[in-house]
Amino acid sequence: PYYFKELVRYIDSRYRTIADREHRAVSGLSMGGFMAFWLAAKYPDLVSVAGNFCGSTEFMAGSLAFPVRYEHAEMFDSFRGISVRMHNGSGDRLRFYHQDLNHGIANPGETIVILVNVDGKYLRTNAYTQHPGINAQGTHIRIADSWQGYDHIGGAFKYTAPVISSEKTTGETIWFYLEYWIPGEISGQHIIKKAKVKIKVIGKDTTPPQVQWLQALTNDRIEARIYDGLSIDKAILRFMPNKEKSTIEYIDWEGVPEGFTVELVDNGLNGDAVKGDGIFSRKIENQPAYFYDLRLEMVDAVGNRQVIDWPETIFLRSTK
Repeated sequence: PYYFKELVRYIDSRYRTIADREHRAVSGLSMGGFMAFWLAAKYPDLVSVAGNFCGSTEFMAGSLAFPVRYEHAEMFDSFRGISVRMHNGSGDRLRFYHQDLNHGIANPGETIVILVNVDGKYLRTNAYTQHPGINAQGTHIRIADSWQGYDHIGGAFKYTAPVISSEKTTGETIWFYLEYWIPGEISGQHIIKKAKVKIKVIGKDTTPPQVQWLQALTNDRIEARIYDGLSIDKAILRFMPNKEKSTIEYIDWEGVPEGFTVELVDNGLNGDAVKGDGIFSRKIENQPAYFYDLRLEMVDAVGNRQVIDWPETIFLRSTK
């Protein structure tokens, strides 16, 4: 990036170019794609188009002594007035990160957070609507954003992440009513603001199911909160023994058990408490006590699939 202006001057002085930003573009493959977006955000006065072919959406940048994480999504305001295009293959593992970097376009099946710009700062909002295509599966995601660092009281603003249905929203323009907080002049004071915004939903559903939380209960049940813009077709949970973490003092394990697989269900049977509540469960039977790593595979009604390695190891009591 440090030599980009010099490179542009060199090319314009030696080749028959139209030397203005409207006729200048930058593109690249892989790390070159990452740098294409970097350059476009850093020099929007020099380029009008940027193309990223299978490039990373974030990476470490800067000197080796002081590296920082650079994310294109955080620089989206710098792309105003620039035509950007991101390409990836249907089997490219980067495609999931590319879906996150869609610059504010609402697609069917996605979960979104609506931001408001207040004096150059983007604040998350509590967004609600009466449209039947939002949170149609009964999903209501509400997240606490702590204000502890500001008010030293422990309060929190609650923002929402609406889930867009795939069946009732394509091509629709949806009105959302917003609430957000800004700090007052006195410590602990929060000023409540309200607004409304309309969002057009375009494209198709390419978003796989998401998991909000997963837990093992003391009554031999394991359950996960899974949501999607459509119905969930399948949720398969793989238990993989973790020998390194099975080190509780004074316990002599019988041996390392074999891994096993269960299907989580939301039908009110097989240990599931309530049918259709979005919590997928299974009662575990005839398995030894041990520590397990978990791998969750989820597929929705149109075949969007995601596999997640759960970040926490769980302890399963003996169910024999």
